Amino acid sequence: MTLFTAIIFTTGAVTLALELLASRIMTPYFGVSLFIWTGILSITLLSLALGYYLGGRLAVRAAQRPDYTERLRYLFLGMPAVSAISIGAACLVYPVTFLHLASFSLVWGSFVACLILLFVPLVTISAMNPLLIALRSSGQGDRGVVGDSGSGLVFFISTVGSVLGVWLTAFLFIPNLANATSVLMLGAMLSSMSLLAGLFAPQFGGGLKKRMVMIAVVGLMICGGILAGRSSLLKNDREIVFNNATWTVEKEYLSLYGNIKVLARTRLMPSGAGASGPYDRQIIYYQDGMVHGVINPQGESQVVYSYALEGLAKAFLSPGDHALVLGLAGGVVPMRLARQGVVVEAVDINPDSVQAAEDFFGYDAAIVKTYRQDARSFINQCTQRYDAVIVDLFTGDGIPDYLLTRNFFADMRQCLRHDGVIVINAFTVPEHFKASYHMFKTLRSVFRHLVVFHDDIRDRDEPMHLFMVATDREAVGNISISVGGVPPGLLKDLQRIFAAPRPLDPAILAQATVVTDELNIFPILNQDIYMAYRRKLLEIIPPAYLVN
Repeated sequence: MTLFTAIIFTTGAVTLALELLASRIMTPYFGVSLFIWTGILSITLLSLALGYYLGGRLAVRAAQRPDYTERLRYLFLGMPAVSAISIGAACLVYPVTFLHLASFSLVWGSFVACLILLFVPLVTISAMNPLLIALRSSGQGDRGVVGDSGSGLVFFISTVGSVLGVWLTAFLFIPNLANATSVLMLGAMLSSMSLLAGLFAPQFGGGLKKRMVMIAVVGLMICGGILAGRSSLLKNDREIVFNNATWTVEKEYLSLYGNIKVLARTRLMPSGAGASGPYDRQIIYYQDGMVHGVINPQGESQVVYSYALEGLAKAFLSPGDHALVLGLAGGVVPMRLARQGVVVEAVDINPDSVQAAEDFFGYDAAIVKTYRQDARSFINQCTQRYDAVIVDLFTGDGIPDYLLTRNFFADMRQCLRHDGVIVINAFTVPEHFKASYHMFKTLRSVFRHLVVFHDDIRDRDEPMHLFMVATDREAVGNISISVGGVPPGLLKDLQRIFAAPRPLDPAILAQATVVTDELNIFPILNQDIYMAYRRKLLEIIPPAYLVN
């Protein structure tokens, strides 16, 4: 029984490892919203429940055969190999199907995606628990097991294994290996367990042993083969032609906070387009399905929000003033402010974000003092008083919900000088613009004045930029935006967005809710906005790069 106990401990670890890795695999396609996690957890629990039931039924059927114990061993030791085969199949299927599922429906598509990744592996692994209990009570395992037939010990060992699986995945697999690579390695390990147990465990009848060894070999070949040829299958390690441009991955950073990919996109420009040469090349900061920054070879930003944040901050800053930037990405905004004489500090929780910014986006940590810390924790402990705080915090689908509450903004207010301002970068969708009023009201519950800018409302489901300035200082209605070196196309966008502050509807504002840590309804309020934004992003990046 020692061998079987070790196997159930290992499969318990694999169960939670698969769940964590599945969430990481799905994030670039479906995001990390409340609904997506509902899908992952519900499919996980459903799979485990069905697996326990299936294992019990198989044990009952095996009891009706004369080779009862031998049949139980065959079923128990064969389940890891079956799970491995399904893992390999899922890794072949998901790079092709997940984009179509996400384009169809982010919510229902995520449920189907969970089924593809988790259903069969978790059903087969969880079926092993009742099979082992049956083995222990069959008279051929540990003698003297009474009462619960050893079920308490079996589930205890499996659950402790799950804890180890969480630790190994979080601190070993995710920071050091691609998610698909980790999943395939788990599949190869499961097959190897079945193979070794089949060869060296107590003897089966010749037919059962041969059958189990063959299944284990198939699982090992599938997972090992995909693992060895994964780059060739995905074709994401070579130049890709997509949307009239060629794409390459310059570098990928693996971290606990999401995979960062630095992409290069080269487009053939028409003559007279104003490019520095016949080709227009851009470097893109890309993380978990979202574009966080784009520059050209000269290091100039190619996205409107970086110039908008710089311009809004500069409207209230003078050389020598202190500014804090929450959220780094490529570090374009803090660097541009620092070069104009502003004393800038930046905060980002992901150390790889700082590294990517230094490697490819011209970021200089010697010029901008950089803290590798969670924004909420930093604000709670800050002793410096800033003239401006720039909030450019995005992860998963948008701004983390706990960084949108009155509590957070009240803490931030304590980090400002008496006439300091906060500048916030966000986005919205015209069709669901009313949801943004909850953020407006939350800000106004802390600051005396709020000024809002956004693009013209046109397509109802087209994401649009949303910028906010909150402060206690007077006379903030007429904000003059002045930014140099803006590309012509982006300059027109800036002029349109900042032509005048947008008026807020008093009736809608009165009905909105002030959101607090105790009652944070943003996970529900922002669902439609975030899903519309992610659907748009799925059209921009080559599908091969969605695979982490």
